[in-house]
Amino acid sequence: MFNDLRLTNDLRLTLRGLRSAPVFTLTVVLTLALGIGAITVVYSAVHALLHEPLPYTDPERLVWLQTVSETRSAPGLISLLELGDLQAQAETFSGMAAFRRRSFAFADGANVEGPAAVIQVGRTTSELFSTLDIHLSWGRTWTEGEERQGQRVVVLTDDLWQRRLGGRDLLNTQLSPQILLNEVPYTVVGVLPPDFRFPIDGLLTEAFIPISHQDFGRERTIRSLGAVARLSPGVTHEEAQQELRKVSARLRSAFPESNEKIIIEAVGLHEYLFGSNRRPLALLSAAGLLLLLIACVDVAHLLIARFLAQRRKLAVRTALGAGRWQLARLFFAEAFVLCSLGTTVALALAGLGIDLLPKAFEILGGSTIPEGLAGPQINGRVLLFAGTVTLGVTLLFAFLPILLLRRVDVVGELKNAATPGHWSTVLRRALVVLQVGVAVVLCLSAGVLLRSFYKVLATDPGFRTQGIQRFGLGLPEGRYDSEEKILEFQRRLRESLRQVQGVESVGAAVWAPVGARQFRSRFEVAGTNNERQERALINVVSPGYFSTLEIPVLDGRPFVEEDREETPRVVLVNRAFAHTFLGGQRAVGEQLKLSWFSKLHPRGVPWEIVGVVGDVRQVRLEDEAVPSIYLSLGQFPSEGMIFFLRGPRRGQDLQNAVNEAVHGLDPNLEEPTLVGFSNVIGRSLHGRRLALGLVGLFAGLAVLLTVVGIYGLMSFMVTDRRHEIAVRMALGATEAKILRQTLSSALGMAALGFALGLAAFLRVGPLLESRLYGVEVRDFPTILLVTLVVGCGTVAASAAPAFKAAAMPTDVLRQGD
Repeated sequence: MFNDLRLTNDLRLTLRGLRSAPVFTLTVVLTLALGIGAITVVYSAVHALLHEPLPYTDPERLVWLQTVSETRSAPGLISLLELGDLQAQAETFSGMAAFRRRSFAFADGANVEGPAAVIQVGRTTSELFSTLDIHLSWGRTWTEGEERQGQRVVVLTDDLWQRRLGGRDLLNTQLSPQILLNEVPYTVVGVLPPDFRFPIDGLLTEAFIPISHQDFGRERTIRSLGAVARLSPGVTHEEAQQELRKVSARLRSAFPESNEKIIIEAVGLHEYLFGSNRRPLALLSAAGLLLLLIACVDVAHLLIARFLAQRRKLAVRTALGAGRWQLARLFFAEAFVLCSLGTTVALALAGLGIDLLPKAFEILGGSTIPEGLAGPQINGRVLLFAGTVTLGVTLLFAFLPILLLRRVDVVGELKNAATPGHWSTVLRRALVVLQVGVAVVLCLSAGVLLRSFYKVLATDPGFRTQGIQRFGLGLPEGRYDSEEKILEFQRRLRESLRQVQGVESVGAAVWAPVGARQFRSRFEVAGTNNERQERALINVVSPGYFSTLEIPVLDGRPFVEEDREETPRVVLVNRAFAHTFLGGQRAVGEQLKLSWFSKLHPRGVPWEIVGVVGDVRQVRLEDEAVPSIYLSLGQFPSEGMIFFLRGPRRGQDLQNAVNEAVHGLDPNLEEPTLVGFSNVIGRSLHGRRLALGLVGLFAGLAVLLTVVGIYGLMSFMVTDRRHEIAVRMALGATEAKILRQTLSSALGMAALGFALGLAAFLRVGPLLESRLYGVEVRDFPTILLVTLVVGCGTVAASAAPAFKAAAMPTDVLRQGD
């Protein structure tokens, strides 16, 4: 009871004291909120992306299977035939499955009226759900026999079943078909549990169908499938890896043409999904810790100033019998209240900051968070972490005045003769120097990222974006079941779009440049002695594509409408292809043997290069153009295309005209959506821009807190030295000299802090080198800019105290102080 009363009394005195100093209280709370909020956001990301287990049974036993080749800079996918070899020869796995995502138009077989909805469908092998140890809510999965026979069966997620089909009983229904995918009937054989989530390529899949062995099981070189496997009980990752090396060696011996220099590896599934975020999280953790450090230094300044302002009152309490333990309780109560309020505000700010994190990883080399998997969020662990930080900061701020209390001269304070002493000034100067150094590290990091951002923005993508609108359109397999039908529809659609008033040019492609996932294909240059198969990006484009996007034709000719299925097969290559694989010789007239083939174009028939086009940044602006091959849409059809329209007309009028052109040919197709192509560059840099904003925000807050710290120190120093300044003025020192000396003192501390921060940045800066483009860590313009920012901030922070120092002596002498 006695302890409760003492605690209540301490809190009452603390709240009364804080209410009497609202500016001090608000400043400390907001400063702590920024520091604790930043580190809380980073911790939530670290926990979610590196420590939160995947939502599957024994997730540590799940691995990702990938192929590694000496000719590739990054690991690749796997082929269906290689997966079959692993299933037959690898004994360290209890299950493995391959999959690939594709968009489908979904319709309820019982009600086909209205537009179809586009959903993401996983095409997988039959062992996927057993490998993940997933038990269906009802029904079954398909068998390997149904898979090889190409049976049209489907397993739905619970969400799709409830949302699109009303949760009705599909097993006992007499309806046939039960659902339509791209207007092809499929029979529902099972529904997954409500909590099942399995994203493919970062997108959440809503239905699963058997993979096509006809499409993916023809060649070992068709490595376009993701694969997951489960380790057998008691098998370590190293043992599985050793067995995979042995199987890879046997495959290289048995299939030298397709598996030469190919090694199959197993990577932990969690590591595959989130491992690339380790370095970004390390960088963001460092930024968050530095910001927390600056915030703590600022609060330490304020607490020292508050302590020195109250030292006479504390001396009186001590003289009246208050023990150090009693005063320590008051210090702890004040620190606890301030830190608790700061943490409350910090959690509100952290909720906003978490929304910026997923995109922030992209520039720093990380990956986006797949749909359906838990991302950073405020949960129990994050709250526990924030509470631990609060307790640690509370103890730190409670210990600081206790340490200062040991140096208080009680007798001198009671006689009004004691001074703070040299030790307090040295401590506060050291804190300011440290604060400036930390701010410099963050500012230099933000500066080089900003310079890199504008270097990327100034890069020529190799194509035009202004005045171009685009839309995607897929054709349902049910009605467009032959390549001839697809070719005819797309020819007629391009012709109809060219007739739209205000449209100057029309082009189409399977993949749009910049930001799109590109496909690499194997090829051989016919007539050479080099038997090695090379790889290049491949795209299918229409006549008019290059003129619409203003990609120059450097040699030969572009595709024309006369390039059809019955004419000789032709391709275009880019300048990088000609330089890399043809030694700079004239590419026009050379022939290629491609691994791509279709019913219209059997394997082994050569394709003639008829033109060379300019290089285009296909994936990212900061990546150099890579060798590329272009096939003509008139000879190699694709049911899914992106159409580009160039001209002055835009808005709803153009949208209506496009709708009429599409529905005039097929009224049952989905309504296309026009979007401007001019912002494609901006979208590709969205993650880089957000990450720059996040680091820039940390740097800006660091500068702000540093300016506040310098202002607080200079104000304290001017107030503390008012007698000394008065004497110097009386001895003839001018106001200009006092002003100059005060500013030089602040600039001297800033210069020392800048030197320490620059040295620290040059040590840790190489961590950013892999994320920079066209800029080095030792970037002189950035260093010069940060120098000006720190110098101007220091002058601005110390100007008011300096002018106060120059005017103070007269006031002091008048008061007889």
